[in-house]
Amino acid sequence: MQQINLYQPIFKRQEKVFSAKTLLQAGLLVVVGLVAVYGYGLWQTVKLDERVEAFEQQRGAALKRLQQVSNQFPAPKRDPALQTRLQQLEKELAGKQRVVKALDSPRFGNRKGFTDRLEAFARQRPQRLWLQHVSLREGGDDIILAGSTYQPEQVPQFVQRLGQEGSLTGFTFRRLLITRSEEEAGRVDFTLRSQPEKKEAAR
Repeated sequence: MQQINLYQPIFKRQEKVFSAKTLLQAGLLVVVGLVAVYGYGLWQTVKLDERVEAFEQQRGAALKRLQQVSNQFPAPKRDPALQTRLQQLEKELAGKQRVVKALDSPRFGNRKGFTDRLEAFARQRPQRLWLQHVSLREGGDDIILAGSTYQPEQVPQFVQRLGQEGSLTGFTFRRLLITRSEEEAGRVDFTLRSQPEKKEAAR
């Protein structure tokens, strides 16, 4: 009987042995790769820090500019004098609207005379004196004016000016009442009443 030996040395697993030099080179490559990765990450971090710092500088400059603008243009505050003046104008407007409404009423006949006298009141009224009530009775022969002012001396000035108006020729303000306002300090309220001299004489 013949025996065949199938085991050949060529089929034996060969163990590959690396030299120390090869291992050292491989280790250096790994170290270099890690250093490169770390360096790139560090570079990216530095660039990001620079961008954050630049953004913070821009933000600080913007806030500083905003503060400067806010200081140059402060928020508006209410002016008591303007508020008072606004109230005066509103009262004047309401009084004029009442006059216009009254003039549109059929019970007034001589509108030309009314208009001339109303224009005289508006023309001769001092700046800080305003009328709250205007009454023209008996066809405009009986005039009642009621208003307010912060300067009492303006009332006689107003009366004197009215005497210069042609539409009020023959009229004399015979009744004048001045009282201090209970609603607002420094304000005085007044009432003027005028009737033509011929009617006073007839009585």
